[in-house]
Amino acid sequence: LNKSIISVMKEFTKEEKLKVMVRAKNILLSGNCKCMCGCIDKSLEYLSGIVINDYFYFQILFPEFNKELAIKKFGARPYEHSYWWNDDNPKRIEYFDYLIKLYSE
Repeated sequence: LNKSIISVMKEFTKEEKLKVMVRAKNILLSGNCKCMCGCIDKSLEYLSGIVINDYFYFQILFPEFNKELAIKKFGARPYEHSYWWNDDNPKRIEYFDYLIKLYSE
């Protein structure tokens, strides 16, 4: 990513972040993607045209989406490319709900 995309990412409002998370959760629920990063990436691409596909940049845009919080608050046990096993959607949904509530306030 270049610096201009990073600056655009930092300027996202809470409302824009909320839209991304709501759409990402819906993508997860539809079964079109099984991991949170992939759902967020698809949502960002649809809503803003930005394709990130890199956890580092997700943390710039969504600092509350991070491994430490996932472990502490949502019982994540990070594996090679995911916080949870593929079939643990309830925890992913719980984390999306947390982020949606956070960006709704």
